[in-house]
Amino acid sequence: GVPLDPASGQVSVQTSGPTSVLLVADAQGEDEGSYRCVASNSEGEATSNAADLQLAFIDSSFQLHPSDTVATTTSGTSLDCLSPSSLPPATISWTRDFAQLTDPRFQVLSNGSLAVSAVRLEDQGTYHCTATNTLLGVSRTSEGAELTVLALPTVTPSITSVSVGQTVSFLCNTDGDTPTQITWFREANQITEDTPRVQLSPTTLTIVQVTLEDEGYYTCRATFPAGSTETRALLDILSPPVFLNSSISQTAVLSEPTTLPCSVALDPTLLFSWLFQGQPLTLPSGGMELLSDGSLLIANASYDSEGTYTCLASNSLGSAQGTVELDVIVISTITAESAVVTVIDGAVAELTCSAAGDPTPVITWFRNGTSVPNANTPRYQLASGRSTLVLEPVSDTDEGPFQCVATNLGGRAEDSIELRVYTLPVVEATPTIQQLAAGGTAVFACTASGSPTPQLRWLNAASINITSP
Repeated sequence: GVPLDPASGQVSVQTSGPTSVLLVADAQGEDEGSYRCVASNSEGEATSNAADLQLAFIDSSFQLHPSDTVATTTSGTSLDCLSPSSLPPATISWTRDFAQLTDPRFQVLSNGSLAVSAVRLEDQGTYHCTATNTLLGVSRTSEGAELTVLALPTVTPSITSVSVGQTVSFLCNTDGDTPTQITWFREANQITEDTPRVQLSPTTLTIVQVTLEDEGYYTCRATFPAGSTETRALLDILSPPVFLNSSISQTAVLSEPTTLPCSVALDPTLLFSWLFQGQPLTLPSGGMELLSDGSLLIANASYDSEGTYTCLASNSLGSAQGTVELDVIVISTITAESAVVTVIDGAVAELTCSAAGDPTPVITWFRNGTSVPNANTPRYQLASGRSTLVLEPVSDTDEGPFQCVATNLGGRAEDSIELRVYTLPVVEATPTIQQLAAGGTAVFACTASGSPTPQLRWLNAASINITSP
């Protein structure tokens, strides 16, 4: 807000028509700040927005120097660097052993850190971070940080299969620096010279007379002065096929898919095949397919699918077989003969449902959630192979819904019948004799009950209906 004095020598103004240019020569710290242009005439004045004058700089000290880092081959790592305060912001670059990095595996992140992907042994060295103020042409270089690369050990073989009683050896090698120690582990347990049937050398693990219990993963840990790395290998023990269940009975629903298991202890070396009724099956064909675990998938079970299936499992050490007896069933269905049954109180009521399925379903009757007949329903009897429920004599207390349920191995189905019990009309209050003078009004009352509710009409002495229509 202080007017400038062009006579100072550092500040000059060049005006041409409506345009004015302010020059600040040999700008120093005291010249930093905001500058505004004020235009005025006889009618008043107007002021421009502020324009800041900022002097470029870069501090001498890094806010964060990179630190020594240990990485493992094939993994990723990063080196952090926070440049000195700078205006404009400094541009960050990195060097290894003072040589520029050109490999695309090296990427400078927006925060100045260096990201390294798929680390290699040759990436080991001294790294420096350089911050450059491009306006001043001034650079600052960080302290050096050592990147130490540890080689992952290589276990040979990585996967091996041997038979029970044989001897197997694993060799652990490392590239680059020689490890100070090689240690072997089985799962999480360290293997030592005292471990039964084990022989150890500086780089080799040997197991003699292997058993099924030796199967699993073995880990080689290579220890270096800067840290350790590890790699594991798989030992697969071969044995003749062993069936967990050599005889199985199974049911399948008609027209539904089903899977027959080959109940054998799985081994990646096993080969599978199937027989039906003693004859080899060509798979896949006829809606049947051999699955990866040796099971047999039947896409659409039919009565022709019923019979004995034999699973054959074999490897170089032998073979074994197991059978599956397949029975095809039809899910139960049941249908009420009538949705509503109406009878007179005291008569006989017969509720009938027709059921179908294979095997033949068992029919059960229910009323209000309770199975009938039972000790509390002596008037209820079953007939026609349980398909008919007989109520004799029927009472108005029997009125309501009854459920018939059909059950077999395939499941259950149900339907319902509504029982309605009608009663004959009963006149409960009869008209009484009326005596009155001529011209008077006689009132005769009649009350009746029954189900359904009876309609009342009146007859005169000549039995003529005198009820109004």
